[in-house]
Amino acid sequence: MEFSQPMPIVAVIAAAIVILAVAAYLRKRPRGFAGQLRVLADQLARCRGGRTRAAAANLPRQLHGLIHTAVNAGDQQGAAEAVALLRTAYELGISRPDEAELLAALAVRAARAKQPAIAAAILDVFKFLLACLPTAEKAAAAEQLTNITAVALRGKENLLAAQAAEIVFSLLEQSDASPGRYDRDVAAAALRFVDTAGIIAIRRRDLDFFRQLVARLDAALPAHPAESLAGGLIALIGAWLHRIIQNNDTDMYDILADFVARRGLGGYWPTPQLAGLVKEWNTLAGTASLRPRSPLAPAIAGLVLRLALAAGEEKLWREAVNGAGQTARMAIQRHGLAEGFALVRPILESGRELLARELKPGSFLDESPFRAQALYIVVRESLAMAEFAARQDMITTVGDILVDFYTCWTETDSPNRKAVKRFCQLLAACWVRSRSRQSKRAVISDELTLPALLTDADKQRLGYLL
Repeated sequence: MEFSQPMPIVAVIAAAIVILAVAAYLRKRPRGFAGQLRVLADQLARCRGGRTRAAAANLPRQLHGLIHTAVNAGDQQGAAEAVALLRTAYELGISRPDEAELLAALAVRAARAKQPAIAAAILDVFKFLLACLPTAEKAAAAEQLTNITAVALRGKENLLAAQAAEIVFSLLEQSDASPGRYDRDVAAAALRFVDTAGIIAIRRRDLDFFRQLVARLDAALPAHPAESLAGGLIALIGAWLHRIIQNNDTDMYDILADFVARRGLGGYWPTPQLAGLVKEWNTLAGTASLRPRSPLAPAIAGLVLRLALAAGEEKLWREAVNGAGQTARMAIQRHGLAEGFALVRPILESGRELLARELKPGSFLDESPFRAQALYIVVRESLAMAEFAARQDMITTVGDILVDFYTCWTETDSPNRKAVKRFCQLLAACWVRSRSRQSKRAVISDELTLPALLTDADKQRLGYLL
């Protein structure tokens, strides 16, 4: 029994040792992180001083590990210090072959950890690294920015997403048709990024980011795009429009339409690429018309006709008008003339505009074969739509449908009722002229025919139609 008394003293000593060990461990951890930073900073300093860099080849991996540790611990100051050292390493030419991919993954990790400031600091370093890469490697590196943008937009960190986009646009701005500067792969990678970022913004209905993205794209495009860039841009805006139609989002359509009109009416796209846009957008107008009373379908059809008319190419204009007419006939068959007229109107508006140009005083001084042919194509398609509508009702004539055209047209916000009636009278005159003797005796309502707005001089001018 006399030997049992020292036991409590031993226990106390053991407990004290454990407590001291734990305290020492806890004190050592932060010093360990800071100490590792100091060690790596010293190694970089020796490299900057001209000493061998072979021993520092492992520095990027070590710094990545420290950044991961700091992000996981929520230590933003420590992460920022490690990111700064990582940039120093890149400035000294110390990096790994897959460094851009790993760095982008690090930015994604910070964004997912709700640390946008650290993710932004990493993107700054990424931009520097990207500028140092050979041109052949920049395309693959730029692809890595898609993930960070997706994560940022999902987290409503639009500034971070915009920073990633700015890096890509800086690459796109380097694309130029002059020899030695344009790189097809870099431009394609940039467009793929912009495409994905736009789709995400449209899907999430992020109007502000989409507006900024389109504006920045407009500013970054070269004045004279290479064929591959022009074609890629057509595909991009087609994909955006498809998603916008699914959302029935008129606000985002207005942003996209303004961009397309500004570029298209300015002659940005060569005819082959513009023909692709006309074909695809007419198809998408048909898709939009499946939704009753959707304002997108007529808006798309009208823009396509404006672009084709501005191009001044007969074949393109014919394809645009025929495509719009096909969509209009689908709408008439599905919804009836009253609701389907919204898709008839863009074609009639084109005819009204062309007729006004043709009859403008002094227009004969500027003879344009395309202008006359363009009016002929619109008149023919307008009558084809009227004939189609008439066949939907066995007791209705084309003349009746032309009156309906005039009535529906003037019930909307028509810019000039007199010009509307003049074009409808031209359609009626062309229809009567092309019909059999019995059809020529068909009665057309005075609502359309009176007062007569086509003078004898007008008819003489339009002899190729009448």
